[in-house]
Amino acid sequence: MNIEVDTDGNKKSVHVHKPRVKKLNAIQEELLSFAKAIQNNSLPHVTLNDGCKALRVAHTVIEKINERITNTLPNA
Repeated sequence: MNIEVDTDGNKKSVHVHKPRVKKLNAIQEELLSFAKAIQNNSLPHVTLNDGCKALRVAHTVIEKINERITNTLPNA
């Protein structure tokens, strides 16, 4: 889909592309991959170390959101 935009006499074209994306459950796929790694005695796609790093990042994001809410909203 193309969208024509006029900004102060300058015409610009924006191309919007919406690829088809297969819906899946990421956690389920990760668990299936882990189970296959155990069955095949191979390394999982997501290592223990990578999983721990991801959890640390997720917890940090949640903490920052909560701090922002507490500092922004009255009575939060």
